[in-house]
Amino acid sequence: MIALAKVNRAVVVRRLVVVCSLVLLVVGGFGTGRVSNRLTFDFALPGQSGYETAHRIEQLYGNGGEQAPSILVVSVPQGQTVDRDQARIATAIERLRRQQPRLRSSTTRRPRTLAS
Repeated sequence: MIALAKVNRAVVVRRLVVVCSLVLLVVGGFGTGRVSNRLTFDFALPGQSGYETAHRIEQLYGNGGEQAPSILVVSVPQGQTVDRDQARIATAIERLRRQQPRLRSSTTRRPRTLAS
């Protein structure tokens, strides 16, 4: 009798798993119709503000309106500053500017953080 009770319990559990799986499948099927209607592909067309801004940046700076930015970060060990290596950093940046003449750059003596 004990073996039969174990088999009965296993069958009931498997049926419950199958029923739950079917319920989730049906709910997911209904949900995909609603979700797919909410997905959009947004891209800038001529005349829209994003396109116009990118085009204006391209006109002003010669590049950058349609490309992702590249950010150069100089870091030093904790407790040190870049003052000691300022000449080497300036030389490296100037070499980069010569190699990439269309590169836009902006520098600041003290980097800005979210707190400032």
